[in-house]
Amino acid sequence: TEMGDTIFEDCDNLERITLSSSLVSIRFSTFNDCHKLKEIVIPASVHLIGDKTFKNCLELSKVLFKNPSSLAFIGENVFNTCIFLNETCIPSSVKSIGKYSFTNCPLTQITLPSSIYTNNL
Repeated sequence: TEMGDTIFEDCDNLERITLSSSLVSIRFSTFNDCHKLKEIVIPASVHLIGDKTFKNCLELSKVLFKNPSSLAFIGENVFNTCIFLNETCIPSSVKSIGKYSFTNCPLTQITLPSSIYTNNL
């Protein structure tokens, strides 16, 4: 199962969403500009988070990855300008994080797997 591009983009009143445990990819800008989205739990089945998926989710403060995660790729600008995102733990399955994924995030703690390729976090 996939979530299509921009499917929830600009849903200003969306605060919480439950994702299916059969979801394998979250595509481009799926939740971009969902300003009131506060937390997201990424199912273990997800292997791809596309570019700008959570960009400008201004109130996003909690991102949890279910274990054992199959997430391999985090695209560019995924959490850009999530101004309440202070910490996260990237699953050990992740191989690549795209450019600017955490730009304008006030991260005080992030855990990255040792084998990850980062390109201008």
